[in-house]
Amino acid sequence: MKFKMLMAVLLVTGFLYAEPYRENERVVFVGDSITHGGSYHTLIQYFYATHFPDRKVACFNVGISGDTAHGGAQRSSVNGDGIWERDVRMYAPTAAAVMLGMNDVGGSHFESSTSREQLMSFHEKQLGWYRANYASLLNHLEAQRIDRIALIKSSPYDQTMVNPQAQHNLLKFGFGKNDAIIDFGEKVIDEEAEKRGYPVCDFNSALLEINERRQQNDPAFTLVGLDRVHPGEAGHTVMGYTFLKFQGLEGPVAEVELRLNDPEKKWTVKNAVVSSLKTGAGQVQFDYTANALPMVRQSYEKAEGLIPFEEAFNREILRVAGLTDGMYRVQIGDKTAGRFSHTELDAGINLARLDTPQLQQSQKVYLLGLKQKKIMADIRSVVWAVGYLSKIKDHDAADKNANLEMIRRIDAGFEPEGLWAPPSDYVKHVLAQYVRCIDDYDLLFQRLENTIDKIYEMAQPMTHRVKIVKIK
Repeated sequence: MKFKMLMAVLLVTGFLYAEPYRENERVVFVGDSITHGGSYHTLIQYFYATHFPDRKVACFNVGISGDTAHGGAQRSSVNGDGIWERDVRMYAPTAAAVMLGMNDVGGSHFESSTSREQLMSFHEKQLGWYRANYASLLNHLEAQRIDRIALIKSSPYDQTMVNPQAQHNLLKFGFGKNDAIIDFGEKVIDEEAEKRGYPVCDFNSALLEINERRQQNDPAFTLVGLDRVHPGEAGHTVMGYTFLKFQGLEGPVAEVELRLNDPEKKWTVKNAVVSSLKTGAGQVQFDYTANALPMVRQSYEKAEGLIPFEEAFNREILRVAGLTDGMYRVQIGDKTAGRFSHTELDAGINLARLDTPQLQQSQKVYLLGLKQKKIMADIRSVVWAVGYLSKIKDHDAADKNANLEMIRRIDAGFEPEGLWAPPSDYVKHVLAQYVRCIDDYDLLFQRLENTIDKIYEMAQPMTHRVKIVKIK
């Protein structure tokens, strides 16, 4: 077992914590369509940029729609120069987070089985394939000298939602698709984690707990879409929140407490620097430099009421004790953040909820993060297309010109041999993205690196003059 990894994992009040990412860490999130088209890793990237602007942690979407542990192992190869085989290597990763299993458990056998015994026989075969391929995937990541690997139990297939608009429920003989995912997690992910000393983050339980609670009053509620597979934005926010808690990162953006009537200890400061205090004539002012930025509400608002995201990760607290009775204007730089009573200021206000220069700066970081997400989506389309085209009989998916010609024929209605189904509208859309992006494929990675640089440049701490002025 890897004792250095085990030393980084602590059991605290029943919750397994993994070590946070370090300076210059490059993290690949390896997964299927939930990662490919999702945003939980975007939230994690935004959190690290705003809360640890000195670390320059880079998070990369390395999901592929429809992928399994077998495909993940192929894409994590240390050999081969093809776009598919060097997918993970392209990011020069130092850390990885792996979430695969939704497709590995299969689905057709839930429809075809005529008895529970037959269903469970199919399940055991799927389990055997998953165990072998999952181990190969981890071996390949280790062969790339990625020594910080977190295993993620897949977000759930929602087999409890009751909604006539939802897709047919893969639940038969008392055993459903999510039961299979849970079984895979216990018999493969947990066992590999124990053997290799890797921490495990459980998205499945986190989303199921909320689903179960809300479905008691609203059976149609789900954090997963009507397809029962893909979480919506609220689900992805819960997943990002769960991962950040998994790394033990709860805590304030910054805290400043000023006690005007205490000459011995005027300040208590966390994750910030304050200086140049001046008081008098109904006014208090000081210079304030927070080491982190608050997060814009739109980054987590879809899950409000479901998880205490703000309480855990987005508190920039200002407390001022000893003010005379009255109302005060809080001004940061040349911007009025709000008006508060002396009682409210004594209790503490959360600057993260106000329109401040810090939040405006964070908004720019957030928008750059969305740009990063778009660039990664273009890269994913190219890799997905190569994987798809490689399944066509007698077709060389490593040949760009052959791919372009095949895509032209598919778009015109041709149905190649070797595919499990005729090309859908989704397939044609992603193939069109390949046509648009393939000539700039290598350039996309440079744009990605440049965008990450800009994210961290924008996130650097700035000093602001804070004024608290009595207005009545």
